[in-house]
Amino acid sequence: MVYDKFQSNLANLVQNQHNIYLILI
Repeated sequence: MVYDKFQSNLANLVQNQHNIYLILI
């Protein structure tokens, strides 16, 4: 359960970074 939540948070973080890179370009 805790690992699934961590994995979900990690996926959200990566998605957010990707969006930031798209904005910067």
